[in-house]
Amino acid sequence: MTPPDLKLPDDVEALKAMVLAMAEKAARADALQNEVADLKARNADADERIERLTQILSKRPVVGRLCDCDDENDDPKHPRDQTDPSCHRSLADQ
Repeated sequence: MTPPDLKLPDDVEALKAMVLAMAEKAARADALQNEVADLKARNADADERIERLTQILSKRPVVGRLCDCDDENDDPKHPRDQTDPSCHRSLADQ
């Protein structure tokens, strides 16, 4: 079907140029669709890897024990790790 307002050229050379332009446009559209499909596949793969790595990290233990006095001490310089000897409740005191 052709739209009623489509004006086709009368000479053969202009018609050939029009057909070639349409073919090039269709080829670009196909290439873009293939690129979109490839990017969607890569994105899905990345999402799976992120999920897997997030699961791995969530199972890893926290390095060191956090200080029990975290809630009562708002000093930003206060060490939060009990293995730090400057914590007044360090493991060395226990």
